[in-house]
Amino acid sequence: MAFHPPDSSISPISMKRSNIKRVSSKRSKEQREYKRLNIAYMTDNPICEVVDQDGVKCSQRATELHHRKGRYQFYLDTKTFMACCKAHHNHIHENGEWSKERGYLINPSSIHPTLPLEEY
Repeated sequence: MAFHPPDSSISPISMKRSNIKRVSSKRSKEQREYKRLNIAYMTDNPICEVVDQDGVKCSQRATELHHRKGRYQFYLDTKTFMACCKAHHNHIHENGEWSKERGYLINPSSIHPTLPLEEY
């Protein structure tokens, strides 16, 4: 087969390009709802909700929203929200066993759909 260089007299096929959305409409709607829920929750819970080993509640201002069951399936479930200061939020994720014992991390697959979250 012989190689034939492109003929400069032939114009390239013009392709119509479409812009791909960075975020789908569905996800965008979820993000707006999440932002609204986040602001409301943090306004209602301005102090870190973590309780230490001695039963003393943290007195620092909450700056981060923790999701006790993760964010994927329970992204908009306010029953899984927990207001935390940055130090305790880091501590929760760095100390899995400690966090699970106190209910700060809950395995989503262990949740029974009919029981209230407080029973875990």
